[in-house]
Amino acid sequence: MDKVFKNDTQVTNFFTSEMKKVLDIVAEKMILKLQEKIDEKVYNSFTPTTYNRQMDNGGLRDLWRANPSRRKGDKVSVKVKEEPEFLTHTPEEFIHGSNHSKKGDDIRKVLAEFVLEGESGDLFGDGVWRDKRDFWTPFIDMLDDGEINTIIEDAFTAVGINFIRIS
Repeated sequence: MDKVFKNDTQVTNFFTSEMKKVLDIVAEKMILKLQEKIDEKVYNSFTPTTYNRQMDNGGLRDLWRANPSRRKGDKVSVKVKEEPEFLTHTPEEFIHGSNHSKKGDDIRKVLAEFVLEGESGDLFGDGVWRDKRDFWTPFIDMLDDGEINTIIEDAFTAVGINFIRIS
């Protein structure tokens, strides 16, 4: 890619525009990696019989969203956050709440905490659904073990920037 820039502003605009693309890719790939850990630690731990899992359609996998990257001056950022309003809420079917819960009938805002801390009630007795199912720590460990570097390198490559790591 041959680019000719006439001034610093054009250089800054070009690179911040490219960085927005890179960060959008990084955020989406991080969400996919988080979903893999949710599958491994939460969904694969048992199959519920009292409710139907919502998965990517209003379930725990669907909790995280990446806002489009933003430029502020010469800085670019992206935010990945929980968006509980995208989760299904059907308390009469025990989906992200229950009319029998002491914590209220809507747990969407604290769903991740409930799963991580094993805070499901005992209405259906004891079982894996009441255990702590920590998907977060393995996700962070995976990123720390070099996966974030791979994600970033792949994102640069995807937008056509040759990425060279200097250790």
